[in-house]
Amino acid sequence: MPPAHLEDFLRRAPSSRTGADPSPDDVQALHHKQARGDTRQPPWEHSLSKPIPPPLLSIRTALIFLLGVLCGTAVAALTALTQRNLTEAALAGLTATGSAIVFFHKAIDPDTPRR
Repeated sequence: MPPAHLEDFLRRAPSSRTGADPSPDDVQALHHKQARGDTRQPPWEHSLSKPIPPPLLSIRTALIFLLGVLCGTAVAALTALTQRNLTEAALAGLTATGSAIVFFHKAIDPDTPRR
């Protein structure tokens, strides 16, 4: 006899072939598998049991990097338009990116209490 949650899932979930309620054949096939000792988990249960890995960056860090890159891109574009020299524009953009990251790191304080 299959576990109750599997029978409940088969009753509520649409059939993968027709999009309708599961047929009695689907339920009967599940009963036969369980009777034969096939105790493998269905794929939908296996994927749900995996732990979710922690995020690579926190939201604060991602926001600081995003704002820094946006500032650096704006400075590089404006420098390229005025100086017509891509090397100077790249150096100005990289400098502005680094400075903006430091600025936003200090401006967006993680210890500031929220309202």
